[in-house]
Amino acid sequence: MDIETLLATLLGDHPSIVATLAMAVAAASILDALLPQPAPNSPWLPARKLLSAVAANVRHASNAGQPPLAGSLAKVARAVIAGQGVRPEPEAEPTHGEVICQIAAELNPADPVAYAAGMARIADVARKAVG
Repeated sequence: MDIETLLATLLGDHPSIVATLAMAVAAASILDALLPQPAPNSPWLPARKLLSAVAANVRHASNAGQPPLAGSLAKVARAVIAGQGVRPEPEAEPTHGEVICQIAAELNPADPVAYAAGMARIADVARKAVG
């Protein structure tokens, strides 16, 4: 018996229940990773334990007691909700050597005019590097 026949036999007229359960576990896992762990005497502790159970973070799961992503992902989520967004890191300027290598890679000796223009650009970058 293959898995499709087994699932069809077990689920009968409700094949979408597997997808619904998978979505519930995925959503609970995301929430479990984002929400901070409540204090031991908090009234939210039973709800959090239920969320962890639905997320399958029980017993010997590596993130059963403390969500590993709560710090950084929670900050990002709060920033996005507050409308601040997340600013990308500015890209570093290429060094003079990298610019010269890029121009040299684009040189085409078969076109003398473009080759001369490329060599002139290399000379300009070299002058800027020297000062």
